[in-house]
Amino acid sequence: MDGSKLTDTSIIGTVEKFVAIYSGRVGDDAFGFQLGTAWQASVLEDILGLATKGKHPLL
Repeated sequence: MDGSKLTDTSIIGTVEKFVAIYSGRVGDDAFGFQLGTAWQASVLEDILGLATKGKHPLL
């Protein structure tokens, strides 16, 4: 990376430990402050460990 642009192949750091997946923000503050939400690794492990196929509400 040349420092001026991020591309789809840019590397901006390394991972030491997987912690969570960012899933959005909550709030609409005049100053732009919002609370970020994330799925913690332990929750994802529990969900994926069940190996249960989900049901689509429209099918």
